[in-house]
Parts: sequence; C-alpha cells; structure tokens
Amino acid sequence: MSERAPRQRRTLRIDQISVEGPAISRAALSDAIQAELTRALSAPGALAALKAAGYAPRVDGGTIRPAKPGASALGSAIAQATLGALQR
Repeated sequence: MSERAPRQRRTLRIDQISVEGPAISRAALSDAIQAELTRALSAPGALAALKAAGYAPRVDGGTIRPAKPGASALGSAIAQATLGALQR
C-alpha cells in the first residue's frame, strides 16, 4: 500500500466583486465562481503554477465582460480573471 502525501490546503478569499448590469443572484454567482475555480485548479500543474507565482496579498482581476449573460458565464469569467491575475 502506498502512502499519499497529505493535501495542502490553499485559501483564496475574494473580498469584493462589483457587478454592473442586470441583477444576478449572489448565491448563483458564488456557486459559479467556486465551480470554475475548482475545475481550473484541478487541472494538472495548476497548483504548481500558482505556487511558482508566489504569495499575493491582493490582486486585481480587472474589468470583465463575459460573452454571455448570466451568473454561470460571469462566475467563470471572474474565476479565470482571478487565476490569471494570481499567475502574473
């Protein structure tokens, strides 16, 4: 039986998101961001790339204009912008 190394916990806290435009459910947006971050960070090498980038006390994801309306598209765009900013 092989032993696996314990998983290291990574914490990402998003303090503020400003949304302009049609009303979007806060819960739906939160779920969409979490789902996309989980998907993206589960990809091979994703955590290693973030670790190589180092600690970032604050990042700015910039202005996001999703291609489609709705919480799912906006959540995905926010997650991708956040990961992109963390890797700079």
